[in-house]
Amino acid sequence: MEATKIEPKGNLTQDKIDKLDNKFKQLKKYHTLDAENGWKLESDKKGLKVYTRDDAETGCKWVRGETIVDTVPQDIIDRVLFSETKEAKYDTTTEESKALENINGIYFHYSLGKKSSMFVAARDTITMTRVIKEGDIIYCIGTSVDHPDMPERSGIVRADIIIWGYVLTPLAEDPTKTNMVYILGTDAKGSVPKTVVNWFISEQAEGVARIRDWIAANPKKN
Repeated sequence: MEATKIEPKGNLTQDKIDKLDNKFKQLKKYHTLDAENGWKLESDKKGLKVYTRDDAETGCKWVRGETIVDTVPQDIIDRVLFSETKEAKYDTTTEESKALENINGIYFHYSLGKKSSMFVAARDTITMTRVIKEGDIIYCIGTSVDHPDMPERSGIVRADIIIWGYVLTPLAEDPTKTNMVYILGTDAKGSVPKTVVNWFISEQAEGVARIRDWIAANPKKN
């Protein structure tokens, strides 16, 4: 998981590798609460802090969720974020989910969102993601991409995931626990009511708390 150089292969072109590398740099920058990043605290309850920011470059709203999880970072990777069994049901916004392929440690994934109302078209996305470890910190980073196996579907709008990621940092005072930060910046494309957008990003941030609660209910067996 160390930040080794990835070689192009098949659908994984150099342009896509470069794009993911750039998103990794953005994640490292924007996951902090430095004043220049413009995060505004929206809620702080039950151990979950939710922040939003208006991204001037894309004109889209980003969300940031943060909580403490009672396990080590690698356990979150293995049993939740990149679990093959998908036991932890933390994403309530997805109707269909499909792994497309894994090329040199880069994962391609298709997701169809739940239809929020009869007046708003369903949205789907294709993302490529990567896990990188730097010291004790684990980063999961993703962004939108195309894939030949999943062309756009009639009646469904293909949204753009500008940035998606988790930053998992063991607590200095207790390395058996993890500070988990989640960031999402998305362009839903087309005409979408503000209430729908706000619901989506709120539900995504709440997923951080659902991961925390699932880990608490299902501690890792020694």
